[in-house]
Amino acid sequence: MKKLLLSIAFMFALTNINAQIQGYNVGDVVDDFTITTIHGETVNLYSITETGKYVYIDFFFVTCGPCQATAPHFNQLHETYGCNEGDIYCMSVNTGQDNDTQVDDYENTYGGDYAYCPISSGDGGSGVVNGAFSPAFYPTICLIGPDNKLLNADIWPISSYTDFVDALTATGFTPAEMECNTVGVEELESELNVVVYPNPASSFINIEMTENSTVKYIEFYNASGQKVAVINVENNSVSTDLKIDISDFENGLYIANIIDDNDNVITARFNVLK
Repeated sequence: MKKLLLSIAFMFALTNINAQIQGYNVGDVVDDFTITTIHGETVNLYSITETGKYVYIDFFFVTCGPCQATAPHFNQLHETYGCNEGDIYCMSVNTGQDNDTQVDDYENTYGGDYAYCPISSGDGGSGVVNGAFSPAFYPTICLIGPDNKLLNADIWPISSYTDFVDALTATGFTPAEMECNTVGVEELESELNVVVYPNPASSFINIEMTENSTVKYIEFYNASGQKVAVINVENNSVSTDLKIDISDFENGLYIANIIDDNDNVITARFNVLK
């Protein structure tokens, strides 16, 4: 009997560990919350779910090794399914112990070569949300349905972004992949090919075109989809490269939309790290 009780206690402990969200049980309706991202955007849970979206929340802190390892997979999920414009919405919520600068450095270092999802620090109220959900370990990635019910308290282990997708399809819903439109520009077919270097860059980038073409202008967007600069390139037939001053750009991932004289668009990505 004693061995049986010990076995039951051990299994109960394992069950609690695997259900890493301690503030809610699977099936519970989670409370509404509002946070501010490190880029000043306001994110409200119920405003998102009322549009029919499924919400993934990644709880993390910046010195957490497993958090660092899963960050690029989470951002790949975000980009693959439309950068929060499709069936799913991805957000990263800090424990509250790190500030905007620390979280920004974390994302730029470990976020991977993808469009970053909204991410908040203690400066944006993430500590309150973390406290309400009370993850037992980090990272904890949970899934919330359009009805605001907790569907999965701990998506783990994570070896690729498809593990997040599998957690959703297990509930009976299959999300649709879609193009990431954070830059707000339709990408047209183009015969242009481009190389951006150095990458990461600090004070300037070279944009090298491998096909002769007249570039009219270049638009630059940050990872949140905000236009940060437009550079006009008048009557410039490009066969080698353009050198662009980016000394005013903050650290982070950027998208360059290069528009030629036929209004074709080619998109290139680069990171700024100073």
